[in-house]
Amino acid sequence: MSDIRIEVFNGDYSNDDVYERVLGYIAQKECVSGYGFTCNQDLSIIEQFKLSECYSSQKNPQKIWHFCITFARHQDFNWLLPMAVWIAKYFSPGYQVLYGLDMERGGHSYSPTGTYHYPSKSSKDNAPHLHFGVNAFSYHPEASVLTAEIMQDCMKHIQGNLSAMYPDMTVTLQFQGKKG
Repeated sequence: MSDIRIEVFNGDYSNDDVYERVLGYIAQKECVSGYGFTCNQDLSIIEQFKLSECYSSQKNPQKIWHFCITFARHQDFNWLLPMAVWIAKYFSPGYQVLYGLDMERGGHSYSPTGTYHYPSKSSKDNAPHLHFGVNAFSYHPEASVLTAEIMQDCMKHIQGNLSAMYPDMTVTLQFQGKKG
C-alpha cells in the first residue's frame, strides 16, 4: 500500500454537464481554490471553464481531468494545502484548475454520468485528501489540449516530484484504471 496515491479517474468526461458535475463536486469540499478564473457574480467558475473550451481552436472529447491525491495515514491539512497550491500552479500557466481539500477519505466515488456515493462521517481512519479538476482546454486559444498522453506525463512529473519531496513515503499513480 502506498503512502500517497495519485488517481486520475477513468470515465467519459465528454458529456454536456461534466463541468457542473466535477467542479460542483469539488466546490463542496472544505477548502476550495484554484487558478485561471475569477470569482464574480456575472460569470461563474463553470461558465469560465466552458469559455476556454468555446474559444479553443482545438478539439478534444475529454473536457476536464478529475484526479485525487489520497493518503494512507492522517495528514495535517497545513501540509496538504501547500501541496495543492503547488500542483495547481503546475497547471496554471496554461489551464484552469479548481482544487478542494476533503477531510474524509475513501468510500466515495464519482461517475461523470451517475451519482456520488459518500462515506459516513463517522467512518474510522478518515484522512484528508485533495481533489483537482483541470480544464482540458487552455485559456490560450491556440494552446494544445490536455490529451491523455500529456496528462499522463504531467501526472508522472508530479509523482516524481512528490517522491523526491517525501522520500520516506511511497507515491503511486493510477491513471484511468491503469497503474503507472
